[in-house]
Amino acid sequence: NDNKAYVSNLYGTEVTIIDPKNYTTIGNIDIGKSSDCMISYETSTFVANWTAYNQTKLNNTVMVINSEDDILTDSIVVGIEPNSMVIDKDGMLWVLCSGGFMNDELPSLWKIDPATFTINSTIYFENQLSSPDNLCINGTGDSLYYLNNGVYGMSIYNNQIPVNPIVASEENTFYSLGIDPKTNEIYVADVIDYNQVGIIYKYNSVGKLITSFEAGIIPGDFAFNY
Repeated sequence: NDNKAYVSNLYGTEVTIIDPKNYTTIGNIDIGKSSDCMISYETSTFVANWTAYNQTKLNNTVMVINSEDDILTDSIVVGIEPNSMVIDKDGMLWVLCSGGFMNDELPSLWKIDPATFTINSTIYFENQLSSPDNLCINGTGDSLYYLNNGVYGMSIYNNQIPVNPIVASEENTFYSLGIDPKTNEIYVADVIDYNQVGIIYKYNSVGKLITSFEAGIIPGDFAFNY
């Protein structure tokens, strides 16, 4: 909120608390594992334990912080390497897990009740060598999107991973994904070779190319300011 922000720690075990008004550190929360992406729901902040680098514990949990008291209250076991999370229109938390850097297990998509921390469903990908990431949701909160070479989309009520992409990767190296919350247009970044400027492709909601333009080197995320 206006008075407090959390900063993740990829290699350590503490989430840093900062005051966004004067840019000072005001505390730390030791969660016992690494932290990466975070999402808040009511009084809870969910923190993905994405990597096991420099750690002795498996990276297969979402840690739960009470964001009013800045206290670790719980953890939820999911698949290995949870990399992205969204909240849908029904207030459900979705967690996408790649299965691990070395393809340790099948990638998986988890639906969790953020009020009770209980798992409602788990959907597994068929190919253990795939590595899905960049889970996003549309503005109405009823459709999920993610990258797995190409761009895939599915209803929050589907119980199977889609077979065909909305946008095929072809020769592109898709790296990041964004969904415009008002138009449902799809933005995807091609990093090419990670050395030259990236290309942003803009598609409509069914995958028809609208336009493309250059960005900086390795465009890593999208934000929409309305």
